[in-house]
Parts: sequence; structure tokens; C-alpha cells
Amino acid sequence: MNGVFKEKGDRVWIGFSAGITAPAAGFLILYFAQFSDKYSLGTLLKFIIHTHTISPFLSLSLVFNLAVFFLFIWLRWDRAARGLIGAMFVYAAVIGCLKIFR
Repeated sequence: MNGVFKEKGDRVWIGFSAGITAPAAGFLILYFAQFSDKYSLGTLLKFIIHTHTISPFLSLSLVFNLAVFFLFIWLRWDRAARGLIGAMFVYAAVIGCLKIFR
């Protein structure tokens, strides 16, 4: 693998930002795959908030971080993988707070 490519991409902040944005992309993919023909995005978000199912939807969206994590491991971007794990811990804290304080 090209050393310049590895050095430019293997940054903790790249992994952290990918770990924060991948679940949002995962939620949108889930929305278009399952709910777009029945609900608008705004209606679905209101339903999720009203029924207190934010944490299950957020947890399901985190599955998309797994694909990004394995991509980073395959590219041998260990620092980026560490950043993604850090983002997962942030999401775990948010989900824990949602479950405790709902």
C-alpha cells in the first residue's frame, strides 16, 4: 500500500468523524429501505420521539460503524479505527442517558 495514502488517512479525527456520521447515513439507508413509502422523514422522526424508541433506532444505526471499522482495519488505519471506537463510546453514553432519563 502506498505510504502517503496510509499516512494521510490514518488519523484519529478521521475515524472519529466517520464514527459520528456513519450512523446518520445508516439511519437514512434504513429509512429509505423500510419506511420511505409509508412515512415522510419528519413523520418518522416525530413517531420515534413520541414513542421513546430513539435508543433502539440509534443502536440499529450503529451497525453501519461496523462496516467502516472493518474498512479501517483492512486499510491498516489503526489510528482511524481507534477514533471510530471513541465515537462508539460517545454514542454508548448518549444511548445510556436516553435509556436512563426517558
